[in-house]
Amino acid sequence: IVSSSKTAVIYKGLSRPDPKLFYLSIVSSPVYNSATISGSVPPASGKNTRVIFVSGSDYNYTTADPASGTYSLGASWRGTTDSSAGKIYILRYTTNPSGLPIDYDAYGTKALTVKNGLTHSGQNFAVSDLSNPSETTIAGTIEHSTDYILSYRTLYFKFDGALIYFGQEYITPLADNFSYIVPSLAGINFAVSINASKTST
Repeated sequence: IVSSSKTAVIYKGLSRPDPKLFYLSIVSSPVYNSATISGSVPPASGKNTRVIFVSGSDYNYTTADPASGTYSLGASWRGTTDSSAGKIYILRYTTNPSGLPIDYDAYGTKALTVKNGLTHSGQNFAVSDLSNPSETTIAGTIEHSTDYILSYRTLYFKFDGALIYFGQEYITPLADNFSYIVPSLAGINFAVSINASKTST
């Protein structure tokens, strides 16, 4: 029972007497902290510059203004500490007509500790702070029974503990094969999720 939020959490099939109930510890913490991060990146007309702040499993992201390069995003975390240490990531790319990334020409990162209630301005990235990442391809084939059709496919990038949305395919019919161009960067992984529906429904 979490009295502070008037919540009851039930763990079905629990058999051991000494479990670590991580979900319960999160729910029972009523303290919610937030900060603001702002700065600039080199302007790049016709391109997307994604700005991401990651601290553990907490994250926020935005897209910098292509004309001015300015950005502002919130950072939020739960717990009793009034600060949160994390990283800012910058990734610039162009997209195909479907909105999926196809070319990457700028990447950078820097450490930042944010404090509750503060605005952390001046988090700027110059051209010299960014590198042009090499690229690679991830590809595969979706196996499914014949009474299902693929509805859509979603591409995610994983920065530390954060899974960030980077585009979706809704082409009809959606092919079983997929191939995506991604940046080849240490510590950044990728995920592809697929939704399917029964043809009869």
